[in-house]
Amino acid sequence: MINWLQSLPTYSAYGSPSYFIYLLIALIPLMIGLYFGKRFSWYEFLISFGFIFVMFTGANIPQGVSLIGYLVYETLLVMSYFKYRQIKNQTSVFYGAVFLSILPLVIVKLTPAMVGHSSLLGFMGISYLTFRATGTIIETRDGMIKELKWWELIRFMSFMPTITSGPIDRYRRFAKDYQTVPSREEYLTMINQALYYLFLGFLYKFVITYFFAVKWQPAMERLAMMHAPHFSWPVVGVAYMYTGNLFFDFAGYSLFAVGISYLMGVKNADELQAAICLP
Repeated sequence: MINWLQSLPTYSAYGSPSYFIYLLIALIPLMIGLYFGKRFSWYEFLISFGFIFVMFTGANIPQGVSLIGYLVYETLLVMSYFKYRQIKNQTSVFYGAVFLSILPLVIVKLTPAMVGHSSLLGFMGISYLTFRATGTIIETRDGMIKELKWWELIRFMSFMPTITSGPIDRYRRFAKDYQTVPSREEYLTMINQALYYLFLGFLYKFVITYFFAVKWQPAMERLAMMHAPHFSWPVVGVAYMYTGNLFFDFAGYSLFAVGISYLMGVKNADELQAAICLP
């Protein structure tokens, strides 16, 4: 079984044009249902499971096992605190629940510095899932979440378009959006917006990052080496090229996630646009 899983191809989320082709084909029945006012939850579960599965095959099997363990752990923690919150509201218990929710992420981040290798608990997207779990606990403590079912929490935590690349979301907003099927006119507007996000994401991820990473940064590095070991303006240029590459790569992934979410009838927040628009 393990050998079979290791032999399967691994598809990084939004990492190649072929990934988009398979994903968009798989989304067609779901989009048709939304166009006619129906959300095929069972079909969405199947394609979500399938695409998450191929993200964690091959060399990523250990990450897949860590993801399953993490979801079980956080679901038990959040549901336990939700049950407790219906009866009591002690601050110490709240702080303890928040600490336990971020503990796996702390372990993953500190392990390389402490023992010299990556933690076995780590997987792609653990930071985003931690934000969701901790945010749900905080919303529960504030009394904003009146009803919480474990399968709805898992659906929120493992929402396929955003599981590895964000953006950060809140349970109340996601649940309200998921439970409300958009009207035909609204969904057509969402498709139009999704296409904008996807094409802009392609520009950022596959075009602009190419120039930063392949063309401009190596040229700056060669100029910087000519002045080594002394400080020079090309060194500053290398820093800017590296930063630009990271920014547009991250921005592309976020735009892809938001665009696919729109196609699936969920208006995920565009945290990149929100950050740019901050005063």
